[in-house]
Amino acid sequence: DSVDKVAVAFQHRIDTKHDTAKTFSAMITSRYGNVAQGAVGKPPLWPNVTIPDFQEQTAGSLHIADGRALSFNPIITQNVNRLQWEAYATESAWILGDEHLTTPDPAAVWPVNRTVSFGIYSRSRDENRDVIYDPGHAPGSAYTDVMVPVWQIAPIKTNEKAVMFNQHSETNRQQALDHMMQHKVPTLTAILQLVQDVEIRPSSILFYPIFDTFSSIVDDEEQHVVGTVSIAFSWDTLLNRILADYIKGMICVLQSSNGQEFSYSISGNTVMLLGEGDQHNPKYDKYGRHVKAKLLLEGKEKMTTYQLHMYPSQEFEKQYVTNRASIYASGAVLIFLFTSFLFLLYDYLVEDRQKRTERLARQTGTIVESLFPAAFRERLYKIHTSNDTDQSRRGSTESGVGSDAARASITGTSNADDD
Repeated sequence: DSVDKVAVAFQHRIDTKHDTAKTFSAMITSRYGNVAQGAVGKPPLWPNVTIPDFQEQTAGSLHIADGRALSFNPIITQNVNRLQWEAYATESAWILGDEHLTTPDPAAVWPVNRTVSFGIYSRSRDENRDVIYDPGHAPGSAYTDVMVPVWQIAPIKTNEKAVMFNQHSETNRQQALDHMMQHKVPTLTAILQLVQDVEIRPSSILFYPIFDTFSSIVDDEEQHVVGTVSIAFSWDTLLNRILADYIKGMICVLQSSNGQEFSYSISGNTVMLLGEGDQHNPKYDKYGRHVKAKLLLEGKEKMTTYQLHMYPSQEFEKQYVTNRASIYASGAVLIFLFTSFLFLLYDYLVEDRQKRTERLARQTGTIVESLFPAAFRERLYKIHTSNDTDQSRRGSTESGVGSDAARASITGTSNADDD
């Protein structure tokens, strides 16, 4: 069933992103967590952590998750460790894998030529959206003095200018990050437009918390969220490469708990964005199927959740509504009628032949009766019968004479032998 395939694949691909982020988060905690540092006699590192060979380590994970970018983002507090961490970031920027993050690009101008040394940045809230040094204050957040800058990101190419961007300064990201820090669970942002996309392409970011210690070692109250692994992805990648090529025109409406809606049309491996809003034909409402994306969010209020509503379309209906059954039924009826016609024709021909034979016999009898009167016919019959009797008697007499001659011959021969 096409709908079931889409529903299962939709949830499976979300699970894959979740599990990929979970695995990468656990790797970071294992290598740089408090227990690992304590084992070698060192104090906790957070937030001063940089993962070597980040591009190589994330390549497989990003492919498995089918994401567009994977990043490691430490949690920084304005009046506690911001300046210290910015100094650390400037010294460690050479590890990130892009020379223009340490040395300004001479062919570029501000703000494109900025480097890590500029510090944590955000964008102004006016219509110009200018790059500014982040003020370190997040109005409307439960964590007003917290910043979550992008520190390491893969692929670095085309994403290098995202380094040092405070994700907690943007409304959609801020809401998801607040819920992640409050409940210590993975969260999804509302639908957003990634900066590298020119055309509208609904996307989201999955945030998975990084802990300083594993929950199996300490109580939940002693476990702290020190950063996040984020996977940016576009929603169309959750719907492609599912259906067979001959299936066309399934309408999928992606709906967030924030009221955002975008409609897609799936035809085989191709997913086409129809636009914002629910664009399915209402006459197919009764055929709608619905699936909720599960991400350990049940029971958590105000978290962004998603539903996928699937409907057929006229194009989809054409593949299953066909007149072939009528054609086959009509063919069967025609065969039956043709067979019945042959049977009736045969019966008519046989009966007609019999009638013609009887008619001919009657005509012959009439001719005979007209040529030979009854008395004459009787005499002919008697003469014919008498002739047959005489011939029979002559045959018997000749047979008897022959027998007597034979017996005489045999007797004569016998007597001669006796002499």
